[in-house]
Amino acid sequence: MKKLLTLFVLLFLLSGFTVFAAEATVLDVAGTLSAEDKTVTVEISIDAAEAFCGCSFNLVYDNEVLDIVSVTGGDVVKSATAIINDSYAENSIRVVSASAVELPKSGNIITAVFSYEKIDKKSVAFEIENCKIMGVDSSKISHKINNTATIVFEVEDNETTTEATTEITTESTTTGGTSKPSGGTSKPSGGNKPDKDKEEVTTTAKQETPAAPEEDPEVFLMSFDDVSEKDWFYDSVKYAYEQKLMNGTGENEFSPNTGLTRAMLVTILYRVEKEPRCEIAQFADVAKDTWYTNSVSWASENGIVKGVGDGKFAPDANITREQIALILYNYAKLKGNAVAAAADLSVYSDAASVSSWATDAVKWAVGEGIIKGRSASTLESQGHATRAEAATMLVRYLEYIK
Repeated sequence: MKKLLTLFVLLFLLSGFTVFAAEATVLDVAGTLSAEDKTVTVEISIDAAEAFCGCSFNLVYDNEVLDIVSVTGGDVVKSATAIINDSYAENSIRVVSASAVELPKSGNIITAVFSYEKIDKKSVAFEIENCKIMGVDSSKISHKINNTATIVFEVEDNETTTEATTEITTESTTTGGTSKPSGGTSKPSGGNKPDKDKEEVTTTAKQETPAAPEEDPEVFLMSFDDVSEKDWFYDSVKYAYEQKLMNGTGENEFSPNTGLTRAMLVTILYRVEKEPRCEIAQFADVAKDTWYTNSVSWASENGIVKGVGDGKFAPDANITREQIALILYNYAKLKGNAVAAAADLSVYSDAASVSSWATDAVKWAVGEGIIKGRSASTLESQGHATRAEAATMLVRYLEYIK
């Protein structure tokens, strides 16, 4: 009986330890050096304690020693909308990913490769800053950075030797939820109108440094603690919020990297139109007393939306980039705007994936600069749009097309 009791206590303690160890989601930073190729490879991986659908962080490196060769997304973000901006700041790479469904709880997020010629220091360090992880219910997930990767060089006469290379890590560091990216000198434009030519995402083109702000950016940042003045979507989110086109998703949260539903988009346009009276549309999945009933009805009545088939509208489905293009295309025609622009989509390697019913709309949206590629070579028209992307597309239309 005593042995049985001892075994029970041991199992209880082990079980308790396991639960405690899994309380926080962990991001790992690991780096290796190849003296032969004169490259450094850094991998960021995740071990999530709970279901999550998005994450964002900055990978900070020593740009006086290292040059970016490539940054690729791993298995964790393969099915997500992944934004990798290697021009975010002079010494950091911005990674943002969001998905409409739960992402794998463990695996590689990104792999970054850097080159070096010579160095005059003994080591270079890689750190993660401004990290946020979003749960499937749009809540923030507690997390920590498991280590900081420090690559140690053997230095002789300012040249890197091809011999001893070592990898060490620092002690675990718990991350906060409101830290801001370091490095870089770029500032937001600060005006009411965002830069039309600013890319939603780019992995190749260098971003120009906008003009200095005309107002203190913290005035706006106090509204949302998940929107930084250095985020590529800052100006668009700021404008959309100030013009009351889009609200936050909770207290001090905008959730820029989560998806936008079809009902949300038509509601935004309905607000732009000052919420006119309309007949209730007959969609099987749109009840007569929801917050979006009038919005969907107005959009249907004016030919802006037609539903997804079988008499349904799918109000809660995350909207795709090409669906946004079509809705804005139809809205532009309703407003009497010119829709003659037709970009050549062949510059994108995935142009053939654009749905036939959306082709004209996508050509128009790309031609007018409303939608840009998620990379220099891909459009990802059927990818789910994030709230930040939707805000950017809407603002581009309202400011430069209307």
